[in-house]
Amino acid sequence: MTATEGIARQDALEWSVWLAKGERLKLAVVCLALFVGPLCGFLFFNSPLMAIAAFWMLLSASADFLFPMRFKISDESVRARAGLSMREIRFDKVKRIDWGRAGAMLSPLANPSRLDAFRGVFLYYGDCESEIRERLGQVEIGDPSLALSEAL
Repeated sequence: MTATEGIARQDALEWSVWLAKGERLKLAVVCLALFVGPLCGFLFFNSPLMAIAAFWMLLSASADFLFPMRFKISDESVRARAGLSMREIRFDKVKRIDWGRAGAMLSPLANPSRLDAFRGVFLYYGDCESEIRERLGQVEIGDPSLALSEAL
């Protein structure tokens, strides 16, 4: 039995979320860090390579905030794309869905773990919370007793 059996085929739900939108102060702080970090790397180590490394590390760490993220829920899987990274999980691999205020975490792990951040896919709701809850509510996952947990 597949995770999508019994669900009528639907068009994929696609949306995007840009966390920096409307957050001018936070955006200014992140941009300042993107300037100061590489400058310090260059001044302290006298190396352009350290400046580039510092810029790349800071940009990678703040990519979810700086760039729009795109999400897609299809009949078979969920996909999250932010910058150069893309995460996808098939519904037959999902064992737990954690519902939060900002989004939902789909995890291949039955119990909450620190590994969720590396193995799961987090979907920011944006303006589509009701559609996302409806679509994910139709998904059959591993053990129903572990299925839905409300995050604070």
